[in-house]
Amino acid sequence: MEGSSKKVAVGVIIALVAVAGAAGGFYYKYSTDLKMKETLGVDTIYNGITVNGRNVGGMTKEEAADYLQGSINSSLSSKIITVTNGNERYNISFEDVGAQYDVDEAADSAYKAARDGTLKERYKLYEDIRENGLDIKAATVYNEEKLSAKMDELDGLITREAKDSSMTREN
Repeated sequence: MEGSSKKVAVGVIIALVAVAGAAGGFYYKYSTDLKMKETLGVDTIYNGITVNGRNVGGMTKEEAADYLQGSINSSLSSKIITVTNGNERYNISFEDVGAQYDVDEAADSAYKAARDGTLKERYKLYEDIRENGLDIKAATVYNEEKLSAKMDELDGLITREAKDSSMTREN
């Protein structure tokens, strides 16, 4: 019986080690998943994300849109488009055509970064953004009516009736 009880004791020890190993593995996965969920579960834009080089990490979408409206859109009002016709030059300011960055869409894109996919995929993207950064380029939008009116105005300045012109055809 002595040999049989040693076998039972060894079997019990092996079973306990297996159960402890499984419990440890389960705890590790649970704690890792919990850490990822807590990290990714914030209601703000992840750190490391910028829009046109401006840091928006840690902001809500609304805060980011307000910040970008003041910081990047103010730089557009001084930009000029120059239209040339021969030696004549005509300037159209971005302000004249209502040009601005689409800060709401940019803030939404910044918020959505690393929010699609499995938990593990999202966390991997989050870590990549944290280490390498992510710069979102805001699209420029304009008022089509204002642009059309400005182009009609320029058309009136540029288009002229032909004077003293002639045309010949030679074969």
